Amino acid sequence: MENLKNTLLRQNNHWQSDYKKIEYTERELIKEVDFNSKFIEIITGVRRSGKSTILNILIDKLIFNKKISPKSILFINFDAPIFTPYYKKAQNLYEIIDQAEVILNKKIDYIFLDEIQNIELWEKWVKEVYDTKLFKKIIITGSNSQLLESQYISRLSGRYFSHINFPFSFKEYLQSKNIKYYKNEIDNYPIKNKLIKNFQNYLKTGGFPEVVIENNLSILENYYKTIILKDVIDNNQIKQKVTLKELAYYLITNYTSFFSYTKLGKYLNTNENTIKDYVEYLKNAYIFYELKKFDYSIKKQNINNKKIYCIDNGLISQVAFNFSKDKGKLLENHVFLELIRRKKDVYYYNNDFECDFLIKKDKKINQAIQVCYDINKDNEKREIKGIKKVLDKYNLSQAIIINEKEDETINIENKKIVLKPAWKWSLENY
Repeated sequence: MENLKNTLLRQNNHWQSDYKKIEYTERELIKEVDFNSKFIEIITGVRRSGKSTILNILIDKLIFNKKISPKSILFINFDAPIFTPYYKKAQNLYEIIDQAEVILNKKIDYIFLDEIQNIELWEKWVKEVYDTKLFKKIIITGSNSQLLESQYISRLSGRYFSHINFPFSFKEYLQSKNIKYYKNEIDNYPIKNKLIKNFQNYLKTGGFPEVVIENNLSILENYYKTIILKDVIDNNQIKQKVTLKELAYYLITNYTSFFSYTKLGKYLNTNENTIKDYVEYLKNAYIFYELKKFDYSIKKQNINNKKIYCIDNGLISQVAFNFSKDKGKLLENHVFLELIRRKKDVYYYNNDFECDFLIKKDKKINQAIQVCYDINKDNEKREIKGIKKVLDKYNLSQAIIINEKEDETINIENKKIVLKPAWKWSLENY
């Protein structure tokens, strides 16, 4: 019990009498958490994206903004080895609560459970303490999207809000570097040059918080190996480990490219269903995203080739084979991630013409985005002609071409094609 006590004291620095508010990069997800609601908050996202820090920020807000007693707040990170005996005994989590209340001589009202996926049948325990109103607020995190799948979460139906955390956005990246800007001044020198320079770096290094803050890309390879081993292979008890690793390596090397389960199965000398399962496991760990081709037929969406995107450009630059530093592909990957971060329903189009991203809202396409890093005299007419076809097909009045530096609006037949610099588009409000 002494070991458990020491772990709880170490994980809950806010219990100390001299505890002071810690300065963190304010994450955009924080705005989504509602302390006034009794609902459970579930935060998922790729490992090392800052979920634990978000919990620390929320704890500080309770203490310093809401004036909640620090000793009524319990934080538990289940990755700590001391909690291994609890992994298969969710009901024994009451022992941890009891120990915390003995230490504090006070009832716990707010509980923060980090990496909850380590606990089998965690959702039964959480439902029980929610229904009995044991706590005023329950906030949990996990590194696997299965936390939000029906087989796990159905017991909590109508009792929770879900959030997905990503590595730093460009806005958060700038904040972490203490770079301030004002919207009405971003086109003025020298701030414009500073923003552009930082965006170029962000495009290559990505947004994993520790990597950005420590300015150390070398740790990304270890991130990648840990995600593949712990969040994919171990979590899913995968036997064909070599095949899984080869698949992940192929996908990160061919990011933004088209793929099919059948062709990947032949390439890796395994069956199509295995590939489909393995891709799903990789998606569940948030390391990859699939993008479907738009079609009003769901069946056709599922059978058409898909495109693959990676959770972070830094991972690509450190892990992918023969990384070419293709800024065009890196920009496309960034735009996709930003669209997903903005909760857009995204597709690609590729029939008689191509469009990188179609955005669907209210059962219809309402926005088209093309990504072209370098707009020049040789390709400008072709890019504009292609995006014009998208406008006509979906009866849209405006489309965006996200590029490196061109910033203008072109009017064609009562339609607008906006050339928008990537750094500026990335700073726009959602």
